[in-house]
Formats: sequence, structure tokens, C-alpha cells
Amino acid sequence: SNGQTSLRVLDPEAARLEMIAHKNESLSIVELSFEMLFVSSDFDRSLSVWKNLPGSSSAKPDIFYRRFENAPWDITVYENSVFLAGKRGIYGWNNFDGSGELPDIHNWESIGSINFQELFGIAYNGTYFAIAEGTGEKIYIWEGIPSKSDEPVKTLINPVGVGRLDMNQEWLVVAAYPGDQASVHVIKLDELFTGQLQPITNYRNFPQGVSVNEKGFFIALQADNKVIGWTSVEEALSGRPH
Repeated sequence: SNGQTSLRVLDPEAARLEMIAHKNESLSIVELSFEMLFVSSDFDRSLSVWKNLPGSSSAKPDIFYRRFENAPWDITVYENSVFLAGKRGIYGWNNFDGSGELPDIHNWESIGSINFQELFGIAYNGTYFAIAEGTGEKIYIWEGIPSKSDEPVKTLINPVGVGRLDMNQEWLVVAAYPGDQASVHVIKLDELFTGQLQPITNYRNFPQGVSVNEKGFFIALQADNKVIGWTSVEEALSGRPH
């Protein structure tokens, strides 16, 4: 990635996937309640925060966190909780209030007996907290926000390289990294302890971004410079054209 940003804020989640699809890998965009906007960058190891959704790409952030020891590769927001993950570290705020406070979780390089080596994804939905670890292609899952000593309640092994994560109240979705000829995988949360990750086939050109939200299910195909979507994960699994 080249660290350059051109941002049209129409829908933050759509903009996040659009930037991934257009090879601007260093950026993630997420909307928080109260219309805050977060942009994380692995290029300069930073997090920019706008307290209100900006109307143009020239709007300067209200808060700028710089030089994280471990460059953030993915970001997740649920209500007032904000977490970032990348390289070997996790950062996060249990209750982000926009005051400029430093993170509650600062550069955790392990949780319980799990030592992080190469983090590519993070997701939190209020019930489960998930981390994608590139070494071993594993996804570690905790119930709630873990303490430093908590062990995961579930470990999933992805059949291809794990990447960025997203999660709503029904599904955990896993992008691929680096993603050449690899599929996005999904698992229903009520089958987390009994089921397996399922592939979304036929979309294997570097699917490095995923989103599941109230509007549907979306994949950013970086090699094709486009974002594709369905009204639901079930629709994508059925093989229905996007």
C-alpha cells in the first residue's frame, strides 16, 4: 500500500471495503454509534477519529493516535467499544468516549496462553471476541472482552490464510490473506461449537475485505477492484449470483 487516502464518506462500511478493493490495504473504516468515524492505517501505524461523519476528504480528524508499536491491520467497533489488531499486538478501548484517552488495552501480545505472532483480524459483537492469527491459520474466540489471563472458549482452524474478520449477532465471516485463489469462510455463531467454517466459492481473487451488517454480506475483491454483495450470508452460500 502507498498510504494515500481519497475518501468519499457515503457509508463508512462501504467506503472501508471500497478502499480494500482498490488496493489501499492500509486503511479500515468503521462507523461507531453517535456517528463517529475511525480510520486505522498500518502504513503510519495510526488511528484517526472524527467525532462526526466528515463531509469531505479534506476534513481533519478530531483525534489522532500515532505510532502504535504494532501497526493495526484490522479494527472492530461495537457500540462504544473499539479494538485494533496487527502484527503481534492488540489495542482497545472498552468505552471510547472521544476524549483522547489512551487505550485500556495497550499492546497486548498475548491473551492467556496464546502468544500472538501475526495478527490479521479482529471482531467483537458484544458476545464474542475473535482474533485471526496468521501463524497456524487460527481464529481464537473468547466470550465477552477477555482479560489478559483468559483462555479462548473456541479455536477454529481456517483451511486457507486468515485475514480480516467481521461479525454480527448471527455470523462470523473471515477474509483471506494474502488471498490468491483462496475463499472467504463463514460460520454461524449458533453452530460455533458444533459446526465448521464454510467457504463462499467462486470469488477467489484476493478477497481481503468482508462485511456482514444490516444491509447484507459483502466481499472486497482486491484483484478485481470491486465489492460484491448479497442480501444475506445464506444467499451467498447457496451460490446465488451477487
